[in-house]
Amino acid sequence: MLIYSTFRRLDNTMLKLKNPELIQSFIRLCIGGLTYVYITTGIESEYFIASQNTIFYFSLFFFGLSIVNILSILWIPSSTPRRYAMLAFDIGVTTFASFLSGGLNSVYILVYLWIYIGYGSRYGINFLSVAVALTLLSYNVLLLTEDAWHLLSLEAIAFLLIITALPAYLYSMQKRLMKMATQADSKNIAKNEFLHTMAQQVNSPMGGIVGMTDLLNKTELNIQQKQYLQSLSQSSQSLQEIIEDIVDFSRLEKADIPLNHVQINPRILIDGLVHSLAPLGYEKSRELTYYINSSFPNEAYIDAQKFRQLLSNLIRYAIQHSASKSIYIHAYAGTINANENLNANIEIQFQQSTETEPLQPNKMPNTNETLPLRISYQLTRLMNGLFEIQTNENQDVIFNLHFNWEKTRVNYKLNKRIHNNKRILIFDIDKVNLNVLEKYCLQLDMEVYTTSGHDNLIAHILWSQEKAQLFDIIILCEDIKHKHYHDLVNRIRNETLCNAPILYATYMHSIEQIAGKNLEGIQATILKPISLDILTRTLADLLLTRPLELKTPENTLPTLNILIAEDYETNASDAYEHLTNLGHNVDIATDGNTALYAMNKYTYHLVLMDTSMPSLDGIEATKYWRFLERGVKRTPIFALMESATDQTRDLCISAGMDDFFSKPINELQLKDALSKHFTQIDGTVAHNAP
Repeated sequence: MLIYSTFRRLDNTMLKLKNPELIQSFIRLCIGGLTYVYITTGIESEYFIASQNTIFYFSLFFFGLSIVNILSILWIPSSTPRRYAMLAFDIGVTTFASFLSGGLNSVYILVYLWIYIGYGSRYGINFLSVAVALTLLSYNVLLLTEDAWHLLSLEAIAFLLIITALPAYLYSMQKRLMKMATQADSKNIAKNEFLHTMAQQVNSPMGGIVGMTDLLNKTELNIQQKQYLQSLSQSSQSLQEIIEDIVDFSRLEKADIPLNHVQINPRILIDGLVHSLAPLGYEKSRELTYYINSSFPNEAYIDAQKFRQLLSNLIRYAIQHSASKSIYIHAYAGTINANENLNANIEIQFQQSTETEPLQPNKMPNTNETLPLRISYQLTRLMNGLFEIQTNENQDVIFNLHFNWEKTRVNYKLNKRIHNNKRILIFDIDKVNLNVLEKYCLQLDMEVYTTSGHDNLIAHILWSQEKAQLFDIIILCEDIKHKHYHDLVNRIRNETLCNAPILYATYMHSIEQIAGKNLEGIQATILKPISLDILTRTLADLLLTRPLELKTPENTLPTLNILIAEDYETNASDAYEHLTNLGHNVDIATDGNTALYAMNKYTYHLVLMDTSMPSLDGIEATKYWRFLERGVKRTPIFALMESATDQTRDLCISAGMDDFFSKPINELQLKDALSKHFTQIDGTVAHNAP
């Protein structure tokens, strides 16, 4: 809170330092100091005839009144009477300095021009007129004191003409500039009206979408449909925020944005916003991870729409300009001040891309691509908050938001009776998300174990079985690369015979991919980024369900000898990994000729044959092998195809192939195919001919 108050005072001080009157006062002090040195040196060298006492009292008067003026500006930043008074003061001291330093021959005669040009351009025609009148009066005083009208009449008249003509030209130029500014304002007003009209036209159908979404939400839906609908609703809100950005951009220029304070739950607001923006992040391979500390309030009296818009702008900017896949949002609360206000803080951390102009700490950039940051900065100030840009030791950019909110009477509480002391194992290769999940489960008073390696996960389960301290739940988190862990689920169920419920954390687009057979062995799914409230309810449901009854297959296949004929190394490696995980012996051939040589030399239960290999493709190799094996036991051959068209299937069947796979293949497909084609009879492998 002390840091927040200090920053607010510094912010107000910086605004005062940007006051043009204050800047002019400092320039006046500098010129006064140089004048004192210049005239004093001239008096000492007897170049000027004035006395030291005169320049001393003159300087004392000048600096004293200048300092009083600065204090007045700090107290009252804007005052028209003070400006007129200082105009008269400037012309008066300039006249006296000219009198002390040579009269009409003094260099300070030129300061007259600087004075009325400065006042006229800064404050307008009224100040320009007064400045010209005072300058003419002061210059005539100098002429009369030196009786110069008789000696230097031509020079005096010429300078008076300059003093009179130059302001007229300056006034004419100001009028042209004002006309151009008025035209620019008119165009800007027209642009703002156009944007406002377009925003209203877009907002009307958006209102229909939001309304129909609300109606649909009242119907009976399953969990998956509710998750879809929630994302649709949140995405609609995000689109409405973009529309509000368009409208507020024009309003910010006029400082005309009203605030509508209502009592909301900021935890739910942040949760919904992050989930609505998560699909945008996935499109760019950026994963949003957020952690809301237990200290963060669940009630606040703020403008919910502006607060959501502010956060949305910053998170969208992070998604667009992040160099790494991880974007981390952290919400927490600080101390409570004497006014019972709570210091609420939100941090958004990401690694900035090198393709964009780097952001500097505590410096607001002024480019087109940083428009969302400028809007967020203005919105934060509007909400009496503080917006900072910082960097850490890893050169990550951190957007820091600080707000003073009234302390609420309701504290955030979790219903953790069911979760208390339950053992949970969490798997995630993303260290940030793994850390957040661990914190959430610790908030539920659970006994938490974490790992990021496949073998380590299996080792944890085996260790728990050995110690008779079984895990109550296992959480598997999908990676941003969209790789589903079917193989890992199979290892958990088959290799360790673990029957603990598995909660699978996935992305919105992946729900359909894990439907049907892929859900085998998984008891529940949860969308990433993970919400604490949804996690709490889902874990409670799983803990209340009966343990999974694992089915032991009646006919367990023995180890098969399998040959993979595939020229593309990645595909061959994937198939090799899947088959060895299932416990089979595997060889690899990189072309048709090598495959025929291996099949002739060794006995295989199955051959997986790529249909498009160099030198000799899989179809021709199969035809040749079927010719060679006439009269002996038939070797099953499965085709590996890039695209399973009817024409390609017909070619494979005519060549003598037994089944087909479209690449890439997964372990579940292989397992189903092997179960379909092979059985064990009296310990012997038998092929079920089609």
